[in-house]
Amino acid sequence: MKKLLVITYLLIAMVTVHGQSYLGFVNKTVNLREGPGKEFNILLTVNAGSKIFIISLEEENEFLNVIDIESGTEGFVHRDFAKAEDVIIAAPGSIFSTTGKIDDENPVLTVKNNTSKILTLKLNKLVFTFRAGETRAISVPPGSYRVIASAPRVIPMTGTDKLEKNLSYRWKFYLKDE
Repeated sequence: MKKLLVITYLLIAMVTVHGQSYLGFVNKTVNLREGPGKEFNILLTVNAGSKIFIISLEEENEFLNVIDIESGTEGFVHRDFAKAEDVIIAAPGSIFSTTGKIDDENPVLTVKNNTSKILTLKLNKLVFTFRAGETRAISVPPGSYRVIASAPRVIPMTGTDKLEKNLSYRWKFYLKDE
């Protein structure tokens, strides 16, 4: 019984660390790259002290997947130059609101970008970009999604939600000060 409790605790701890996002900064001027390695193209240079959103502390080739908050650009930086400061609390409960049944098996999500900024919406590995003020319906496979919504100069929002087949959903991205 003790072994089972220890194993359960370790599994929960692993999920918490790897699924957890952080607000942090880069401690040196670094290149934000398209992928996890020096062989990948440079997207932009991030100045020392710049704020970053660390998607997870899970490393890939010693690189971390981050979002530069100033530009809203997602990429990779070497782990030695990214420092986590604050835990980002995931949005509680469902992110998307169910609007009804549909004939299509794939769920349809209608997204309204109710800001003056370009919105990037990431559902697991699927990435969608919305112009300022744009409303668009997107069809995605049914399933559970890690959701990250980001825009330039905005701390990204993160959470999880499940999109079920034959259902439509809606979501509005807005900023409190706009």
